[in-house]
Amino acid sequence: MTARCFGRTGPATLALVVAGAMGMAGMARAQGTAGGTAGAVPPPVVTPPAASATPGRANATSTPAATGRTADAGTGHASAAAEQRIARLRRELHITSAQSQQWDAFAQVMRENAEHMDGLYAERAQGVQGMTAVDGLKSYEQIAQAHVEDLQKLEPAFETLYNALSDAQKRTADQLFRSRAEHAARPAAARTE
Repeated sequence: MTARCFGRTGPATLALVVAGAMGMAGMARAQGTAGGTAGAVPPPVVTPPAASATPGRANATSTPAATGRTADAGTGHASAAAEQRIARLRRELHITSAQSQQWDAFAQVMRENAEHMDGLYAERAQGVQGMTAVDGLKSYEQIAQAHVEDLQKLEPAFETLYNALSDAQKRTADQLFRSRAEHAARPAAARTE
């Protein structure tokens, strides 16, 4: 994937980045907790702009390895991270009271998706010790498929919200997510800002 893939950021792309932050980062943590599965390649860890202090700047603490913490799949990590992202994104987009209905619907889908992922990570973590490499890969595939299904739920909620934003808010959202997408597209070695 290259940064040019995100040259024209629209609501669907923005929703994918938000959802990717929730699910893919959690899948990487679940994979790490499980001790890894032979042959499985962890997904990229993608975080939305709300997770970084400055738009366009790398968030060095977005992965367990970067923070020195051990991964804790199944302990509500996706839900806790979603709440932080929801609060930051609301603040950065300056959501108005007139937009609260669309915002609340979007935030609720984010919460439900995070809870869903937390449950899947917990299930996987409970059974990982008895998994073969093939079982691990199948389990990982199930989580990835669930993530796609959650994205399909999030995209329309985000598009409705995006359509309710002012032009200035849309530009802010576009820039926030574009910066994050461009950051994620860079090679890992270039991300240490």
